[in-house]
Amino acid sequence: MDFKTNFSFVELMEINLIRKKIIKELSSWSDFENLSKTCKWIYYLVNKENISRKMVWYNDMPHIKIDGVRDSYESTVRNQNLSEIAIKKDDRYSKTMDDGKKYNHEIIINGSSINLSIENGVGKLTKNDHEIFIKQLTNEIENICHLRKHSTTLRFMEYYFANDYMLLHLLSNLNNHTITSIHIPLHSMMFGAQRYKGLNEDIFEGLSKLNELVLFTSPAINEFTPYVNNRTIVDSILKSFSKKKNPVLVFKDLGCGYQLISSYIHMILGIAVKYEIKIKWNITSTFQFLNQKNNDRCSIGSCSHFPLEKFISTFSCSAREPETFIHTMKNMRCLENLETLNLRIFFSNLKEKIERMGIDIKDFSLQHCKSIKNLVLDFKEHLTINYNTDIETIHDDLKYLASLMPTTVQKLEINNCQQLTNEVTEVITQYMPNIQIIIFNNVTYNDLDSLNSFKNLQVYISSNIFPPQLPNTVEFLAVGNGCNLFSPNNDSPSNTEEQLRKYSKMFSKNLYTNRKDNIFFNDLITWDKYRNLLMDNFII
Repeated sequence: MDFKTNFSFVELMEINLIRKKIIKELSSWSDFENLSKTCKWIYYLVNKENISRKMVWYNDMPHIKIDGVRDSYESTVRNQNLSEIAIKKDDRYSKTMDDGKKYNHEIIINGSSINLSIENGVGKLTKNDHEIFIKQLTNEIENICHLRKHSTTLRFMEYYFANDYMLLHLLSNLNNHTITSIHIPLHSMMFGAQRYKGLNEDIFEGLSKLNELVLFTSPAINEFTPYVNNRTIVDSILKSFSKKKNPVLVFKDLGCGYQLISSYIHMILGIAVKYEIKIKWNITSTFQFLNQKNNDRCSIGSCSHFPLEKFISTFSCSAREPETFIHTMKNMRCLENLETLNLRIFFSNLKEKIERMGIDIKDFSLQHCKSIKNLVLDFKEHLTINYNTDIETIHDDLKYLASLMPTTVQKLEINNCQQLTNEVTEVITQYMPNIQIIIFNNVTYNDLDSLNSFKNLQVYISSNIFPPQLPNTVEFLAVGNGCNLFSPNNDSPSNTEEQLRKYSKMFSKNLYTNRKDNIFFNDLITWDKYRNLLMDNFII
């Protein structure tokens, strides 16, 4: 009898014992993804397996320190030599990845951004040395980005603002094909023209996937007011950026020193409009709604801070009293391009207190704001943790807030709500029927089937509490083992183990940590689909 001795890889993978052995040896989820992409049949064979892997959360903050001549007088009167400069990189990610492969652990960065800080102590350099130095530093940054291939955002942290003009030189030399968003401090564009000599004409040419440029400020902005009319560099930057596919310019956290540089901001806006760049404005505090001179509230339309309501895409509000809530909601009605709304509620019984003031509660409806996709309702801890507020009152507040929202909301986050009922979730889905993603932190349930009201739910994420039941539409579940502000009715070690067993049967893929954080899904593709969503929304 002749025995076959030459087997193709596909034929080997069809043998259960061999397939399971190969899968056991794979060290990361990227390996599974790459294997499954070999062909459709391999994908089918791998995808049907039950796969469980340990994961490790990694708090990532790479730092580059550049030592130059430390004497400030000497560094200003003579050029430094390259031999006097040392680039020191503090980045433990590579070793962490190696350890993960060694022990078959999946390493997951906490957050999808590469938050890079550069401490630059370099003074004057000759033109040739400057070019060499920039290339050396760029190589270090490219290596940092290459290791983090799943991260799509590169954020340059403000660290040593006196040399931040160099960020543009770095971007001018950077080559990367995964980064889609770059964050730079606004003042990196506010130095004298001499600092930008040698920039490539097309600054962002090497960033092939880039389509978002985020500008943010800090108290350091006050040092740069003499350069607010530096138009040339802004025009060059935005002209280059406009060549990208669907470019978006985002202003973020502009509260610091805004009045001092308002004309500079308007100049940037004018240039962006000239090059047909889409503009977004993220407002992250109600401070930006206040007039600094007399602390009076003002509308977005007339406010000296932000008269540009058509650009606002993200808004965060801390409502500490009814007056702030009323004023904010009235102003938000004119935000036709608002995409993300974050409401932090510090008082309860909203509806009754507003009616007591003689105001029609329907005046605050945002149902015509059809661009809103993301909603965060954050009931502050003191309302629930000590039972200072009746649970039914919080439920009434939640139902009232839901009634104000448009049907376009797809992602809902709720923080700190006890004993959620069917009645509450039915009201939520009555006004927001298209919710696909839920992020619930410190949310417990009174009714086991409370989530069945969400007919389109695909993702459920919680930092600390398992849902008692999930709709069969859910394809991704992530639950942490974080601290609970209050214990759910069924919170016990035995119940947690029961939930783990239940969801392990429901899903074939599981990632877990030593502290019992768990991620469940069925399809290999699902992990790649929701990885960054999890990294940005999972509280550990």
